[in-house]
Amino acid sequence: MVKGVPRVLASRKELEAALASLSEAELAQLKQLASIRAMGLAQMDWSDLLQEALARALSGSRGWPNGVPLVAFLAQTMRSIANESWQAAQRADAAASDMADRQPESVDPETEAAAAETIRRVRALFDGDAEALAVLEGLAQGATPADIQRAASMTPHQYAAAQKRIRRRLAKHSSETNL
Repeated sequence: MVKGVPRVLASRKELEAALASLSEAELAQLKQLASIRAMGLAQMDWSDLLQEALARALSGSRGWPNGVPLVAFLAQTMRSIANESWQAAQRADAAASDMADRQPESVDPETEAAAAETIRRVRALFDGDAEALAVLEGLAQGATPADIQRAASMTPHQYAAAQKRIRRRLAKHSSETNL
């Protein structure tokens, strides 16, 4: 929002008309964006994420600013919902960990082997891209974007570019195989 100038939001009627006129390519793009954002979310899959974004837009709890492309608006809405879901899961994990014994849990060998293989495949997928690997490793360790940038001597622009490469490569790879 420009300072002092209120942001104008589209009406529900305008939103409904824009949703009805989405092309097949735009719908496919939204599905792919939802799939990427929903990766690793325990509470919802891609269709739940997309449905929640649409519900929030249609209910008016998330307003669509005039001048912002509808796909970009819905992508940002899905990002926000996914972040809320991650934060809720982290809070639940923290609460469960506070209540749990500090005894290490046993992990069955199959699960451990599958996890190790997935990590190996992700690392191989980003072999040669030190920035992307730094972002992935930092996120896996629970570091904030600022901490990752500092540790890897990355600018915010380099960090954002690495995130885009990660999303694109994972989306491409997930459409080709099951990662």
